[in-house]
Amino acid sequence: MGYLKNEQATRECIDNQRRVHSGDEGKLSKDNLMTITGRIKEILVTGAGENVAPVPIEINVKEELPFISNVMCIGDQMKYIAALLTFKVSSQASELPNHQLLPEAIEHLQRLGIKGVTTVQDAMNNKEVLKAIQAGIDRANKKAISNAAKIKAWVIVPDDFTIPGGEFTPTLKVKRNVVLKKYAEKVNEIYSKPEL
Repeated sequence: MGYLKNEQATRECIDNQRRVHSGDEGKLSKDNLMTITGRIKEILVTGAGENVAPVPIEINVKEELPFISNVMCIGDQMKYIAALLTFKVSSQASELPNHQLLPEAIEHLQRLGIKGVTTVQDAMNNKEVLKAIQAGIDRANKKAISNAAKIKAWVIVPDDFTIPGGEFTPTLKVKRNVVLKKYAEKVNEIYSKPEL
């Protein structure tokens, strides 16, 4: 039907054939099912001017690292793509995350031969976990469509993203600007290192 009393917004969203242009990016499966993979506006433009879609990169990393809950690529107007990572953790009654890893995350780490890691702090301080993350990122980078779409640096953030924490919209889309602001110090830390 369009937007109430807003003909301009209706024309931008619905074309002459009454097709809705949602602004989402998608992928067709072999069964012709559409999966929404991100927003068209979610494009990072590197310092070299290359357009990089972050969502496929983030999906690849999560596939390679099942104990990671969220990945957010950064690098708009920067020399390279980096990522902020969160672990799969349990939630408090307030739905805010605590720092206890979920049993499935602990089990996956144990399958990698990493024992005694039960909290985010344990994971952040464990060299074997950090090596496993780098190995997963290296595998994900092999799927990258270009050199610009490879993650060159990453950092773990202590809190998983949530709606109450402000990092997610009610439809579970990452509020990239909120996360960037919240973790500005970590982002600056990544890009202040000598060039990779």
